Amino acid sequence: MIARAATIFLAALALAACAGDGKPKSDPPMTLSYRSNAAAGAAGTFENYQQVVQKTAPSYVRVKITDPNAGKDASTDTVNGASGVIVDPSGLVVTAAHIALDTKLAVQVVTFDGQYHKGTILRVDRNRELALIRIAPFLGIQAAPLADSAKLTVGEPVFAIGTPDNKPGVVSLGQVVETKRTERLEYNGFGFNDAVKLRIEVDPGNSGGPVYDRQGRLIGIIAAFVLGDTDSAKNYKLSYLAYAVPSNAIRAYMGNR
Repeated sequence: MIARAATIFLAALALAACAGDGKPKSDPPMTLSYRSNAAAGAAGTFENYQQVVQKTAPSYVRVKITDPNAGKDASTDTVNGASGVIVDPSGLVVTAAHIALDTKLAVQVVTFDGQYHKGTILRVDRNRELALIRIAPFLGIQAAPLADSAKLTVGEPVFAIGTPDNKPGVVSLGQVVETKRTERLEYNGFGFNDAVKLRIEVDPGNSGGPVYDRQGRLIGIIAAFVLGDTDSAKNYKLSYLAYAVPSNAIRAYMGNR
């Protein structure tokens, strides 16, 4: 990778194709793993954070988007895949608009226990960078409580759970850099207002995934990220910045359903 490059990326990672013939599929229950969290710094950790992460993790999901009209000649029907979060026990899941893309596409949601759930993409709003998916509620479903993102403070520790490199349950610690971006964030036909700026290590596959506060409340979802300076000789990433759609925007979006 070129040293000292800073580029905003849309996180859209193609995942493995889903089970065929309509048969139910399941993976082993997800196991949490932690990044080195060098991006978080000392301020990005908090007491008993691993217990909070473990308790919160079942609201995180993998999202797999496929094209039902891909045809037999297509090498794959996979369109996109990344992360999402259960926001209501009725089976509502939120992810990024640039992951879900269109209500005409098909979706499978993989929950923390490894179970696959057929979903329906209800709405996609590119101007809010949000998409709403519904799955059937199931025994033990856990929805993330939404924090009041207007009450975030600079330096507040947070953590994200996502699916970078097609690996589920990867935890990144970080902190809030800016509670509310003044300028609207726009890229490739997508965008949103009031972005929460974070210092946190995220990659393709984290997009649409949850960011929580130290109480395990959802403060937003990852939408775009900036890779900071890189020392190519050490292959060490010196700084990371990411932008999240705030929880108050998610709450308003759900209220419009």
